[in-house]
Amino acid sequence: MGRSVRLQRGGGRPFVHAAAHAFDRVGERAWTLAHWVTCDENSATQAVVAVFGERASDRMIDWDDDATLLREVRSRALAWAPDQLPHGASVVAARIAAMPAAQREVVELAVVGRLAPTTIARSTGASAREVSILLNAGVRELEASAGRRGERLEV
Repeated sequence: MGRSVRLQRGGGRPFVHAAAHAFDRVGERAWTLAHWVTCDENSATQAVVAVFGERASDRMIDWDDDATLLREVRSRALAWAPDQLPHGASVVAARIAAMPAAQREVVELAVVGRLAPTTIARSTGASAREVSILLNAGVRELEASAGRRGERLEV
């Protein structure tokens, strides 16, 4: 991770252990996604700790559902994200930030969170077709934006 995030494992509490195991599995992607959304290491860390640390004993979280965990981290990160991207943010980040909310979520979860469209569909409650349409449109928009600047987009 860009920044070290550590979770303390609790003695014998199964949900704390489940959170720590989930963090071991998806922590890198969670922090990367939170950092992508906030463009700030401290805010990204706060978002990750809020989900995997502060809620470690929460029995309502399915610690085996990577998509739901990443969506929760993304949601927390959005709450700490600045109203405007900082100067020097990538053109791709700016284009994604300008997308409609549903499309932005799908693109971020697929591109940054590395989730499959079917997994995103299951997690969001949208149809796989709807997710694919949003993702394809978002990627085409990013490619077109890169092409206008003479760049090649690789996602």
